[in-house]
Amino acid sequence: MPDEKEHFQRQILLQQVEILLEDGNPKKLKELLDEQRSSDIAEIVQLLDNDQRRVIFDVLERAVSAEVLEKVDEATRAELFQLLKEEGIIGE
Repeated sequence: MPDEKEHFQRQILLQQVEILLEDGNPKKLKELLDEQRSSDIAEIVQLLDNDQRRVIFDVLERAVSAEVLEKVDEATRAELFQLLKEEGIIGE
């Protein structure tokens, strides 16, 4: 069952991301995320709080960040735009 396998893989990815966020290891986090599809990163981003999202977007390359923004749900996208605006990363 591919769906079950993909779900399991996403759960493992989420756990890895959470551990690296807790450890404060942006270099390892970047290495891990560089190996992932933007759609998988988007699913993870939707499950994180804004502080964790900020760290994720700090380590992602711009092109990947844009892809992730396209793939998250509308509510998460709105939160991310607000967060990025507050950080001064995007203008009004």
